[in-house]
Amino acid sequence: MKKIPLFIFALVSTQCTTEMQQPPIAKQVPKSLEIHDDKRVDPYFWMRLSDAQKETLRVWSDAGAPMGNPADDPGGPTQQLPELSNISHTLGLPEPYLPKKGLSDDYRCFVIDWPETEDLYVTGFGVRADNTSTVHHL
Repeated sequence: MKKIPLFIFALVSTQCTTEMQQPPIAKQVPKSLEIHDDKRVDPYFWMRLSDAQKETLRVWSDAGAPMGNPADDPGGPTQQLPELSNISHTLGLPEPYLPKKGLSDDYRCFVIDWPETEDLYVTGFGVRADNTSTVHHL
């Protein structure tokens, strides 16, 4: 059997205790700007903070950036990731990986043997982590 290593890079955070979620994708509202004869379009101009919002953040920061009450969190939209339309192979690690204790970040490169003997084209791949509360940046 021809062995071709399949590399999957992962950043495992041993300090994460909750499932990581992708932030929502911001809407784009183009606004034309002209400053000193420089013309550009800023699709995120609407996201700029008002003076009152900046003051709220300054007061919060000066107070030591205290954590809010998790019960007050209204939640938010989650991003639905696309699924693969065709799955012809499923590969896995020979054994679960456990992050090293005491490390705040643990960068890993997992090498997985490719089971095929002939050349094939890979047109997509997906990664599913067993412990999503500690894995990000795949």
